[in-house]
Amino acid sequence: MGDNQKQHLVLVHGICHGAWCWYKLQTLLEDAGYRVSNLDMSASGIDPKSLADLSTFPEYTDPLLNFMESIPSVETVVLIGHSLAGMNLAFAMEKYPKKVSLAIFIAAIMPDAINKPSFVLEEYFSRIPPGAFMDSHFPPFGRPENKLMAINFGPQYMAATIYSRSPPEVKIYRVDQMVKKILKMKKVKGN
Repeated sequence: MGDNQKQHLVLVHGICHGAWCWYKLQTLLEDAGYRVSNLDMSASGIDPKSLADLSTFPEYTDPLLNFMESIPSVETVVLIGHSLAGMNLAFAMEKYPKKVSLAIFIAAIMPDAINKPSFVLEEYFSRIPPGAFMDSHFPPFGRPENKLMAINFGPQYMAATIYSRSPPEVKIYRVDQMVKKILKMKKVKGN
């Protein structure tokens, strides 16, 4: 396994997704000897919060910030984020610079040090032609004075753009990995 065993990779999902979206990559990385943590941001995946519970983007980022807080001060991680997760990574890098050895932005929003954090998103949405998001919806959430907006990707939009290259049927687990985890859990419980 070599040096890879010592690296701790933290995967952060993009907009309208959850930790589940990394399942294939997580398995490959773990098989290669990496330590991998895979987080759901607030109101995403299996996180119990709803959008109504959130008022700010930092609140959405809380699971990552709490995770970073829990890391011992002598440990560093590699943050990996996709899409909107670039914003989450930027918050974590700013708050915990000594705990981040590297950040990898995969087709992700990368805020700059000059403009406000939302600048990149505002620029992006200002250049999108009307109707580009097809059957997606943009409901408001949080306090009205914050003018927060969510996005719910519609099935037509997802099929045409996000998952256009995904096979219609994707095996959602690897039996060998599942068996290893079950056996490990039984050993821990003493069964």
